[in-house]
Amino acid sequence: MTRLNVFADEPWDRTAETMRIRTRFFGLPLGAKELGASLHELLPGSTGFHLHAHYGMEELFFVLSGTPTLRTGDGEEELAPGDVVFYRTAWQACTRSPTQPMCPRACSRSRLSRYPRSSSTRSSARSVS
Repeated sequence: MTRLNVFADEPWDRTAETMRIRTRFFGLPLGAKELGASLHELLPGSTGFHLHAHYGMEELFFVLSGTPTLRTGDGEEELAPGDVVFYRTAWQACTRSPTQPMCPRACSRSRLSRYPRSSSTRSSARSVS
């Protein structure tokens, strides 16, 4: 059995310097083929993720620590540790936070993502994270 721990501080697979977000991937390292799982940590001064939508997938978003602000097409809402949010092809983004939140997510494979701020659409043929 392969086991990883979301609270381990290493290794981080990706750091988005501009947005100040660190990410760890769990799906592929654990052998998942259709399920993605990742942990995002919004570092101090983080701008958060850009508003976006994934098509052809469902997503669960968990807050382990901190109080991130969730932005959707309907507005913004502050989340708290223990909150779980479910999406099915909806505009969403985890944004700024006065604390340093750790937010894992689990999702089915994404085929298409849309980012309205940059007017871009991206197709994802890569493996799940």
